[in-house]
Amino acid sequence: MNILSHSTTNFYKQLPEISQFSEVTDSKHYRKVPDDWIVIVTDIVKSTEAILEGRYKDVNMAGGLTLMGITNLLKDMEFPFFFGGDGVTILLPGSRLNEIRDILADTREFVREYFKMDLRIGFVPVSDIYEAGYSLTMAKLRISKHYTQAVLGGTGAAYAEIKIKEPHSKYLTDNSYIPNIRADFSGFTCRWKDIQSPKGEMVALIVKINSNSDSEAAKTLSGLLSLIDSLYGSEREYHPLREENLIIEHSSSVLNKEATASSKGNSILKKLYLWKIKFETYGAELAIRWNLPLKAFHYKLNKLKNYQIISSDFRKFDGTFKMVFASDTVDRKKLESSLAEAEKAGKLHFGIHISDRALMTCLLHAGTEREVHFIDGAGGGYALAATVLKKKLQTVAA
Repeated sequence: MNILSHSTTNFYKQLPEISQFSEVTDSKHYRKVPDDWIVIVTDIVKSTEAILEGRYKDVNMAGGLTLMGITNLLKDMEFPFFFGGDGVTILLPGSRLNEIRDILADTREFVREYFKMDLRIGFVPVSDIYEAGYSLTMAKLRISKHYTQAVLGGTGAAYAEIKIKEPHSKYLTDNSYIPNIRADFSGFTCRWKDIQSPKGEMVALIVKINSNSDSEAAKTLSGLLSLIDSLYGSEREYHPLREENLIIEHSSSVLNKEATASSKGNSILKKLYLWKIKFETYGAELAIRWNLPLKAFHYKLNKLKNYQIISSDFRKFDGTFKMVFASDTVDRKKLESSLAEAEKAGKLHFGIHISDRALMTCLLHAGTEREVHFIDGAGGGYALAATVLKKKLQTVAA
């Protein structure tokens, strides 16, 4: 690894923060990603099949475990990552490559054994992306006291994903790779029931903007954000989470998944974790119901629902615009109609999935008081919206 490794290690932490999502359209907030970094892409192979079999929660869980394992390795959650439903994209200094490969390979073994799914793992050096003529820039958005969200510009991340999914790609980590470091999934939680839309529909939307210049792309994205605001009003009107719709899960079959991850499948530890999780869920529910000022880590348990909302990852820009939001049918059809017009004009392509509820996957790193709550549409969400988008792009390319 070249001499730049040390000086670029804190690239993300040193990025200036923006405070409003609308600011992602302004190029002045972006910085070029160091060329000694790597783009890490993981996803579930044949995820669409698993989702159609009703295993969308397991698909989401695999992505969450990937990030939790890396978070515990780094002992921090202040690094750039993007959750896409059936996988994640992560950017980190290349100096951490070997240990990260170990963590992800061990995660793959766990996912294969306990969820019967195959986790694809790939690493693309940012220098390779630049050599191929693609760009990759980054900004940082402050979501809450406990969570900053990375924002990506350029086409480099999309290029990395394409290269990793090529047959016999040189960037893939072979299935025969044996890890020397084991992943720790502590901090991964899944303790909420599916969240009903307050408006009837829960929409997962992915928009790929077509443009030959950053200024044109920014103009199209700005227009999209304005369209959403004009249809729905304030963020609260379309936010997928409402406190009244957040219900703590007590089902052993659901909580058992967290216990399995925390124990890495050890049968005795798994039982102990399940008892611990049940005790904590009932304690949290009592604190919420009776407004009891109990604390766990940095949480005031009577305010637990609010923590989920303020640190939720329901909207992002990683080279494509992604959002899960609540809508009624009338407004959703208006949005689709406007997007279809823009698509016909060649400005963008989009994929959409409609459900009546969302699911939430939570990661908590207690040592640094960092947390993130990933939101996806139930029944397929981002993964199925991406399938729709992919088919459109293939048709255009044909």
